[in-house]
Amino acid sequence: MKRLLWALTLLGCLALYAKGISAGAPRPAFSPSTVHHAWLNPSTIFHPDEFAYVGIPYHMLLLDQWNPHYFHNPSLTLYTNLAMFWLSGATRLPHDAGHEVRAVAPFQLYFLARALSGLWTLLAVTLTYAAGQLAFGRTAGMVAAALVALSPLTVEHAHFATPNAQTTMLGTAALLLAMVLFTGRRVPRLPLWAVYGLAGLAVGLTTVARYNFGAIGLVTGMALWVAWRRDRRWKLVLISLGAIPLGFVLGMPGLILSTEEVIAQIRDILDWYWLRGGGSGMTAERGWLPLAYHWRYTALIITGPLTMLGALFGAGRALRGGNCPQSRARRWIALALLAHLLVYSALALLGRRLQANLLFPLLAPLALLTGYAVAGVRRR
Repeated sequence: MKRLLWALTLLGCLALYAKGISAGAPRPAFSPSTVHHAWLNPSTIFHPDEFAYVGIPYHMLLLDQWNPHYFHNPSLTLYTNLAMFWLSGATRLPHDAGHEVRAVAPFQLYFLARALSGLWTLLAVTLTYAAGQLAFGRTAGMVAAALVALSPLTVEHAHFATPNAQTTMLGTAALLLAMVLFTGRRVPRLPLWAVYGLAGLAVGLTTVARYNFGAIGLVTGMALWVAWRRDRRWKLVLISLGAIPLGFVLGMPGLILSTEEVIAQIRDILDWYWLRGGGSGMTAERGWLPLAYHWRYTALIITGPLTMLGALFGAGRALRGGNCPQSRARRWIALALLAHLLVYSALALLGRRLQANLLFPLLAPLALLTGYAVAGVRRR
């Protein structure tokens, strides 16, 4: 019965994420260029970044190129979508490779990439439940999964062909593997070296999906420290640390094959977010003001005030725990989640650029701590 309820819940989430992903589809009667000239009017695409993750990989596929020449955001999603377009036979759709990247991809590919975002989001919800269950128990996992699944930020970006859904999934996978290291739980049919390697690989892949998500490495780093103190296995720690750059290179081969171009664009985008601001988002003066804006938006829109209070209560409950192994593991987990929230806020939320997609890394840690608070209230 519980499995059936969980399956129905996931199907309900999938329906929520799928509704409306055809928004912007051109109607032949009013878009003759789309029909006769294989040209998509860029104004029909709602999200201003979607063209980059559909048009660029499709253009790469048509021209048989490996280098997207676009590294303001990491390239993992570009290569993921390119692989999906190749597997789906997208080159058989009407197209004209001479069009620029905002107009070259047929709308069917936007629909396909948006559907994949919905699936990434659904997987992120499942991984959140697994992480919460492993760290704080089944009730905490259910609450955390519900908070992530139904957050307005999650639901909104599940409809867009952008990296946010894939990055949230990868970041949640990194959190789950960190929980495995914190608790010392053995994974059936998976050797210990593979668990450590996957933990590092998840951090690298998360970073090359969105640069700002790389802060999740702090949680993994603390988990490796706790695991080393418990088991004293340096080789496993080194395997995990070595897998981080491996994941980075796998998702961004341009780092090796086009190093100067990648570094120049990364510097430019960091300067834009931190110093210049402007563009399609909002801009504030650097310092405490943008930090306050971001956290206020998180509290009022993304999670709700009760979730913020619940996260504080859950953190306090974990830190006040006893001295048994389970309580000590939960104390370290709470410390790691709080450290992640503080360090990420200092690194990403003090700049001039104000954008909601900067707030995804806050969602899962807050949800996990709130889940533990609800579990404590329910137990009483």
